[in-house]
This record gives sequence, C-alpha cells and structure tokens, in this order.
Amino acid sequence: MKHGTAKTTLDEIARDLRLSKSAIYHYFNTKDELYTAVVEKQATDYIKAVVEIFNNEERKFQERFRAYFTLKTDLKLNYKLLYGILLADISERSLPEEKEILRRLLTEEESVIKLVFTAYFNDSLNAPKADAAMLFVSQTSMLPFIDELFAGTLEKNDIPMRNKLLDQFELLLNSLVNY
Repeated sequence: MKHGTAKTTLDEIARDLRLSKSAIYHYFNTKDELYTAVVEKQATDYIKAVVEIFNNEERKFQERFRAYFTLKTDLKLNYKLLYGILLADISERSLPEEKEILRRLLTEEESVIKLVFTAYFNDSLNAPKADAAMLFVSQTSMLPFIDELFAGTLEKNDIPMRNKLLDQFELLLNSLVNY
C-alpha cells in the first residue's frame, strides 16, 4: 500500500514478511498473483464483516445499518486494497482482475443486502423495490469517499457531520420501498 504494486518488489514483500522469496514463490507464481490473492482475501473479510453486522441479533435494525454505514465509511482504514480498487474503478484506472474482484464483491454484498431487506420489510405492508439492494449497495459504496469530498472543510474526527451523513443514508433506506 505504501508504494503501490508497480513500485513494490517481491524482495521487499519477502523482507517485510520475514520470508524468503522462494517461500512466496511456493504459493504464488507472480507478484500480481500474490496481489490478487490479498485483494480477494480482503473482499472475503469485508463480506464476512457485513454478514456479522446484520446477523447481530443484539442490535436493533437501525443500529445494524449504522454499523454497516460505518464499516463502509472506514473502508480506507480497514480494507485499504479494496478502497484502492474502488477508487481506481471510479477513476477508470482499474485492472481487469481488479474489476472482476470488485464485481464479485458488489454482487455478494448485494445478495446480503437483499436478505437484509427481506427481513427488514418482512413485518411491513411495504416491500423493497426490485432493484433496491443494488441501488443501496452502489449508493453506499460512495461512503468511503466522503472524507475525500469534504477534504479541507470536514475535519477527520467531525463526528456530528459524519453522523448527519449516516442519517442521510438511513433516509435512503426508507426511500427504497414500494407502496
């Protein structure tokens, strides 16, 4: 993450991991293959975190959504490679392998959100729109970039502003219903 994949050598990776290059080559044929495996691991860990949030029966639904929004907002801190490929995709600089990982990630996240919406609206006379989960995932995928959008005007630790933005996503959730 410090120097990017192009400027990072396998020697540096081996040194930082305290492994020999041959040990790394035992599992990965190329540096790119190693990079892809690490990004896929982060994507898997991210989806597990999303599932854990929504499976937490001790929290109210609104609290689960707030935790989900916070997870997405903190993508840059906790899932740096995913943040990087999302940013690269937005600026149309992503690699084909990154696009494929991102597509799978968003599809898996959409599947989780569909299940959540079904449960969320289960006791209601309302039903989510057919494309609500996809719209919701794509909208909330912009959360990690909120700090970037407000760079210079929004302090990193401005919790009231951050909570106000999270409140807006709760309103988004309520707007995804068919009446």
